[in-house]
Amino acid sequence: MFLGMFKNDWKKYWPADANNDTALLTTCSHAKPYAKSFIHQTIRKSLHEIGKLDTVDICHISAAGTIVSKRGFEYPYNAYDGDYSNASNELRAELTAKIYYDLSWWRDNVSHLYTKIVVYLREGSSSIKAATAAFEGLKKVKIIPVTPETVPFALENDPDDCLTLDKNLYRLQQLIK
Repeated sequence: MFLGMFKNDWKKYWPADANNDTALLTTCSHAKPYAKSFIHQTIRKSLHEIGKLDTVDICHISAAGTIVSKRGFEYPYNAYDGDYSNASNELRAELTAKIYYDLSWWRDNVSHLYTKIVVYLREGSSSIKAATAAFEGLKKVKIIPVTPETVPFALENDPDDCLTLDKNLYRLQQLIK
């Protein structure tokens, strides 16, 4: 399966990619590079509105690993896609296990570099299940579970579009401030 194509390549960039006191861990996106996607442009705009865009390391939780946003412009992180909305239960379990493994490594080797870690993910997703387990008991981690709901202005139905709703972005802003 393609999950193995990334191996642990992403780990070589840490801890050098930790440049700020706050880390925001959120979903990867179907569009690559991450920063050009609808979801991430909306999140970035929200951080810009409160003057925090340049003070937060935005990290993307994906099958490729936990990737800091600036790496999203580099190969292979800008050249893959994974839509798991119709995945089998077996594949979802494998994906959750990989994400848990990757986030546990990040917790053990990178999280100490941050004073605040905010996890912003859709409720029920493989990523939030893995993040909740990986960060259990780590007090500086704040998890924002976002209720899945239809986004009326979205062009396609991506279940993570709920991260772009104003009420959810407001919650994110309050924790980042």
